[in-house]
Parts: sequence; structure tokens; C-alpha cells
Amino acid sequence: MSNYWAIAVGINQYQFFQPLNYAQRDAQALRDFLVEEAQVPAQQCVLLTDSAEAVLAGAPVPNREVILAQITRVCQTLRPDDVLWVFFSGYGVRMQGRDYLVPMDGHPEKLLLTAIALDELFKVFATVPKAHIILALDMNRSQGSLHGQGVGDQAILLANSHQNCVLLLACQPDQFSQETLALRHGFFTAALLEGLRYENCLTPESLSIYLRDRLPELTEHHWRPTQAPVTVLPAEEKYVLLLPQAAALAVGVSTPVAEGVGEFRPTSVEPQLPDGGRPKAGTPRSAVVGMTGTPPATVSSGLPTPPLVNESMRSPTPDSMSLQEQFAEIWADSFWRLLILWGGGIALALMIGVVVRNREVFTFPSTPERAPANPSLQSGTPTDLETPNASPLQQAIAAMGQPTDPSLAGQTAAFANAIAIAQAIPPSDPTYADAQTSIKRWQMTTLDLAQAQAAQQDYQGAIASVQALLPTDNADVEAEAQSLLVSWEVAAKNQAILAKAQSLARPDQASSLNDAIGTALTIPSGQPFYAEAQQSIAQWSQGILKLATTRAEAQDYGLAVQTAQLVPPGTVAYDGAQAAIAQWQEQAIQQQTAKPSEASDSTESSGSGVSTESAE
Repeated sequence: MSNYWAIAVGINQYQFFQPLNYAQRDAQALRDFLVEEAQVPAQQCVLLTDSAEAVLAGAPVPNREVILAQITRVCQTLRPDDVLWVFFSGYGVRMQGRDYLVPMDGHPEKLLLTAIALDELFKVFATVPKAHIILALDMNRSQGSLHGQGVGDQAILLANSHQNCVLLLACQPDQFSQETLALRHGFFTAALLEGLRYENCLTPESLSIYLRDRLPELTEHHWRPTQAPVTVLPAEEKYVLLLPQAAALAVGVSTPVAEGVGEFRPTSVEPQLPDGGRPKAGTPRSAVVGMTGTPPATVSSGLPTPPLVNESMRSPTPDSMSLQEQFAEIWADSFWRLLILWGGGIALALMIGVVVRNREVFTFPSTPERAPANPSLQSGTPTDLETPNASPLQQAIAAMGQPTDPSLAGQTAAFANAIAIAQAIPPSDPTYADAQTSIKRWQMTTLDLAQAQAAQQDYQGAIASVQALLPTDNADVEAEAQSLLVSWEVAAKNQAILAKAQSLARPDQASSLNDAIGTALTIPSGQPFYAEAQQSIAQWSQGILKLATTRAEAQDYGLAVQTAQLVPPGTVAYDGAQAAIAQWQEQAIQQQTAKPSEASDSTESSGSGVSTESAE
């Protein structure tokens, strides 16, 4: 019998990176699902988060040593055919072709010492070749402080070379994984739990197919850049049970779960309008995983609601029914079939009669009427005459549903206009309650749109979109908005600094490159655009050294030394510049020494000629 184990890591508050919002909740939710619903023993599920409650309770913090130690310890306990879930939600970086998971104390300038190289993890997994490893990584975060892109490329290569490891990546290496207030989770975790809980994704293959279809749909539904997962499925691992056998038969069918914190229920989070309309961004399925304390009475979604009892218990089987009951059921079925048949025939006969009696109408076209003077009456757009009693809420819906600008900024402006109209509805209005519900929904959608703007590095636009929401009575939206504003204001400031530095840099002028470096150096470590600034600084310092080398090749050693001295300390070209300066200074001295000697030789040659002439 297989044993199931899990290590779930979720980090929000980093010491040297911008904080995340829902990484802790991601790890907590997966752990709670495995323990409370999938019936994995609690002592076999390790949760590592940086939450204040965990720290105060003396739980181990998710630093490099603790994470590696826990994974190594559990792997040493695994037996053949055991299943280990390793889940990580946090930052990942890529440097010199290697992928790293960033623990709570990870430092962007000391990755080798403070981060966890993925090849180290796979070496640990290789010690248990007969166990089954499910590695789920949500690590491609959109931040300017990360080292390069392509996070996940090495992970894919490593997983392809290990036959006992299933790899689930939250997105493609050239994409970013995202999270949203509407779900209070990352999109990847929401889709993952949805598949395990409600879609009977009990094997890696079925879960992979579900994530492939659902995750892009979910991000599109929330107006986010497309996020498509990556899965690596070794042939031997495709049909491994992801959950204990007893739980696999129950999850998504009839297993009740305790009510309370950490419980997931399917709730509708689609920004559906009170009149039944939907935003123009698409009409994907509306049921996603949300956090609620108690199950809703009814769920309106595109996903089937988990039945409370086994389907086989819904109605008696023919063997358990009496002959009289079976006969009554057959007779009733036959009666309805006859009724439908005769009713359809009568309806067809009546339709034929109508056509025959009015054949002129169907044969000869009517005389065309004169076009109305008002061209607006010909269009499908409602006019004031058509909707004289449109309520303020209907006006808000109309304002939101038809943005004049289809861009993200235009959509957020349309939502802001709709919110303003709905907020003006007084409590005495019959639509007040619906308006308040719509306002909350539109505010969350606006936050999603703003985060999509930020993902495209339009921080000023994202800030403007969020500021339009404030102040608000919605505490969740207020807290989320303030947190995002702090992060984006820093990003916008650093973005402007880097843009200024780039505008200063002139490839043919060493002093301008030095000025650009000085400007870019003001971006602090660990903040957005720090990595981009460092890359530019490296490029500009090498440009200065290249200019100095060109001048040295022209034997202008003095100017070459002056140019090389503009390379700032701490840059990649600094050591090379110092070595070149020493060499060029020596060559300059030799050059100066050679000049008097050449002058003396010239004088002697001239004097010798005069004496000879005299002698002659």
C-alpha cells in the first residue's frame, strides 16, 4: 500500500524581494485539501510558510536550510511506490542557465549561497527512484528584480531526465504567473485545486489535461495575460494515483468537508452583470475555486456541482424495483413518447395550414417603406425613446459594457464610470442592493485589469486605475489596492530612473556612459528593475573600457588611461580597466622616454652632417 506525503512551501514576505499576496494561502490550501479531504495523515504533510501565526507558534521558517532539510528528511522516509507532493509558491530566478527557488531569506546578489538550485532538489529525488514525485512550482513572478527570464527551462530538462518525477509548472518559461484578489490565490493553485476537488483529476495525465485547458481560460476570464502551464509526464508516472485510493473514490463525489477557514467551495466570481450580461473580454466558464466559510445553497457555474451522495444512490436499480413499479415506469415512458409524437404531428399540420392560407405573404415581397428620417431608429443602439425609464443601474451597466477604448486603460475607465454611476444610487432605490453587489464585483475586476497593466509594465496606468477606486468601503479591495500601490509606485520610480539612465548613455562618449551608470546605481537591490539596471551598468562599463582600448590602440595612452578611470568600482569591467590602466601607464612612460631619445638622435644626425660639410 502506498503512503502519501506532502511538503507545501508558500512565501509572501521576502527580505530582499517585493512581497507576494497569496503564496501563503496557496500552500495552506493545498495542505488543508490533502489532510482534510484527501485523508493524507497530518503528520505526513509539512507546511512551510512565513505567516506570523506559524512564526509565533515556533514552526520552522522557509529558509534555504529548512526547506532542503525537510525535503531530504521526507525522501529518506519514502518507500517504493510512495507518493510525495512538493509544492512551492514564491519567487524563482534563473542565472547562468540554472533555475533557483528563492527561500524567505534569498538574496538576489548571493543566489549561490541563499537560493535553492533545482538540480540540487533533483539529486535528492534521484535517491528514491522507486517513489513517485509530484513537483508543482509556481515561481515565474513578474518583477523587475529577477535575474533574467526563462525560469523553468532547466526544470523541464531535469524532469525529462528523471523517470520518477512529474513536473507541473504554473506557466511557460517566457510567461509570468499571477494571482488575484477575486480568487485570493494564484491562478495556478486555483486551477490545481479545482481539478483535484471537482473534476476527478486523479492521475497526472488527467490533471495535466485539465490544467492545460482551464488555466488559460481562467486568466483570460480575469483580463490577465495568458498563462499556460507546462507539464512533464514520464510514461511510468502518467497513471499514478495523485491521492490515496479511498480518497480518490470520494473526492469530487460525496466527501463532506469541515466548514471553516481553508475550505474551498465552487463559487461564481465571474463579473456577471445583474441583467445577465458579461464583459466583452470573453465568456469562459464562471466557476472557480474560492474561499468561503459555508457552502452556498446554489451554484450557478459552468462546472458540475459536486453531488452530496453517490450517483448510484439517487434512484433504485431495476433489480430492487417491484414488477408493478417497473411496469408503471415503462407505461409512463410510452405515454409520453406517444404524446410527443401526436403533438408534433398536430403542430406540423397547423403550420402547413398557416402557410397555405397566407401564401401571398410568403410569395410576394411587400412594398418597401420609406426609410425613417432619424437614422438612429435604424440602428440596433437603444435610444432615449426606447428606454425612457432606464434605471441608474442599467445606465451603469451600459456604460461599462461598451468602452470607447478597448485597451486595458479604456476598460478600467469604463468600469470606473460604471462604479461612479452605481455609487450615486440612493439606499431608497429598489436596485440599491444589486448596485452594491455590482460595485464590489466591478472593483475586483478593476484590480485585475490594473494588475494586467502592471504585468505589461504600464505602472503609471495601473496606479491611476487603482487610485480611481479609492477610497472605498470594501475593506478587501482597500487593503489590496494600498498594497499594490506601494509596490507599483516603487516600480514606477525605478522604471523612470532606468529610462533616464538609458537616455543619458551615448556609446561613443565615455563621460555619458559614466553618468548613466551613476544614475542606474541609485536603484536599490531587491527592487523592481534592479536586475535590468545591473545589466545596463555591465554593458555601459564594458563600453567605457572598449573606448579606452580603442584610444590605447591609437597609442594615445594618456587619454586611454583617463577614459578607463571612468569605469566605476563594482562593475564587471572594473578589474579589467584597472589592469589596463597599469599597462597603459607603463606604455605611456616608455613613450615619453622614447621621445627625448628620438630627438637626441635627430640632433646628432644633423650635427654630423654639418661637420662633414665643413670638412669638405
